[in-house]
Amino acid sequence: MLLAIGAFILGIKWDWLLLLGQIVFFSLLVLTSTDFFLLFYKQKSPIQFQRNIPLRMNLGDKEAVHLELISNYPFPIRGVILEKDGLGEVRDLPFQIAPKSHALVSYELHPKRRGLLQFEMCYVRFGGLLGLLERNLIFQTKQATAVYPSIRQMKAFEFAVAHASQERGIKKIRQLGHNNEFEHIKNYTQGDELKTINWKASSRRNELMVNQYQIERSQHIYALVDKSRSMKHAYEGMQLLDYAINSTLVLGNIALQKQDKFGVFTFANKMGSLLLADTGKAHRQGLLELLYQQKTNFKETNFDLVYYTIRQKIKQRSMLLLFTNFDTQAALERVLPALLRINRHHLLVVVFFEQTDLQQLSIQKPRNIQDVYLSQVAQDRMLEKRVMAKKMNKLGIRTILTEPDQLSVKVINQYLEVKSKGIL
Repeated sequence: MLLAIGAFILGIKWDWLLLLGQIVFFSLLVLTSTDFFLLFYKQKSPIQFQRNIPLRMNLGDKEAVHLELISNYPFPIRGVILEKDGLGEVRDLPFQIAPKSHALVSYELHPKRRGLLQFEMCYVRFGGLLGLLERNLIFQTKQATAVYPSIRQMKAFEFAVAHASQERGIKKIRQLGHNNEFEHIKNYTQGDELKTINWKASSRRNELMVNQYQIERSQHIYALVDKSRSMKHAYEGMQLLDYAINSTLVLGNIALQKQDKFGVFTFANKMGSLLLADTGKAHRQGLLELLYQQKTNFKETNFDLVYYTIRQKIKQRSMLLLFTNFDTQAALERVLPALLRINRHHLLVVVFFEQTDLQQLSIQKPRNIQDVYLSQVAQDRMLEKRVMAKKMNKLGIRTILTEPDQLSVKVINQYLEVKSKGIL
């Protein structure tokens, strides 16, 4: 076009340039008309579009989304897909399709919030055979998928724990006692209770034989998940509550695999959801659905209410893993009496989080007085967390102070330690 315009201007002086401009202009017009006809003559369904997303996505894990395009054109086309994913990010995805063929374009999502993920319309822009024109198509493909606590992490930890159990020799300690679960028959020894004598076996062997029983193997494990404002802090885009929920699902699956009963309490200023300890596939599915529905609020935690609820609902001595967060030592002092009362009746493990945003600040090289001040404050705040952990340990409360991304590993290790040593 620029060549034709230039030829028309110079054609005022030289006639042959005017003729050249006319040739260029009409050639361009013919080519553009041809390209327009080839591109737009298929008015209905020139391209078919389909988005394939997982029925469920895993919180904190990367998920693949596949976009499939089917071309009905007898010539190759190329262009871009403008896709607004469920996280609000607009993606510019190039594609190329052979004649009457299809193309698959994929990208990865990293969902960091539980709940519904909405996908709406998609724009496809592509050029014709000659590349002189482009056509835009809009596909109204509204879809939704649910982001659940990470089942992928749950399966990975299940395999890792089974593998570690074989190599490191982690075993469940079995102790003998007296309840309804029969163990075996043995010879009577001095000190055995007379009520355990098996008279039929004794008459057959012509000596005293007694029934031996074992203690109940199924223990009760509970995750107490704090939903107050302290759990809204974010680490790498995910709230602390979401890390706690992923770890609760992982822990629950491991406990159920080891024939323990697992339950969940959620709470903030008032009690939230309650799932009493139980076993079975239906219980595991109920656990997943309960965790999917949890949300934080901006209220303070009522630990006295938590204590009274535990006393009322949990009758058997259990291992309680409390997922919470204490920002200051004063915050711990306010709830410490309630924690001590809970620990008196159960094995309490308090799980709280390192302030990871302060770690880099505490080790960076200061450039001025302000940096020195900020570095010192960061070190003091991190030290305060460790002081809180030591204080609870001295009072008999087990603690886990961890970075969010190491939470599941440390929680599982704590559970396996308690289980192998028979502490509960």
